[in-house]
Amino acid sequence: MRISCCICLFALLLAGCVSQPQQGVDYFSGQAGFAAARELETRVYEDVAYPVMLTHVIDVLLDMDCALMEANKELGVISAASTRNLYEPGSLLFFGQHGSCPPHGGTVTVTQLDDFTVEVRAAFLPVQVQTQETFTTLLMRSIELKAGE
Repeated sequence: MRISCCICLFALLLAGCVSQPQQGVDYFSGQAGFAAARELETRVYEDVAYPVMLTHVIDVLLDMDCALMEANKELGVISAASTRNLYEPGSLLFFGQHGSCPPHGGTVTVTQLDDFTVEVRAAFLPVQVQTQETFTTLLMRSIELKAGE
């Protein structure tokens, strides 16, 4: 009886250890979602020079109470983080509580399409339509203000 129980237990353990064939990851299954996110994140602006747009993007990120983590002018990449976790509540520097920078910050890329046309892609985490709309609205206002000067 003991031997048959041991054999059954061994058989069950052996059967549990046999690996199931792994299915490959389908990286293209969510392409519709990626395309929709990219469309939400990307805007083309005309009549704005590349270096001027970089300045506008930095200004908007600061207006949203984001902390600039890195800016690379040659690549057109600007990384930002939320200021909410940088300062203690009640301190004089705690200005992020009313800001609209998302909790995990984001990355903005600026690509020059021609002399006065640029593409701006703003990817914030978590992805929220409201954050994207806030960024786009503030960027348009910044461009309009500079054009009016």
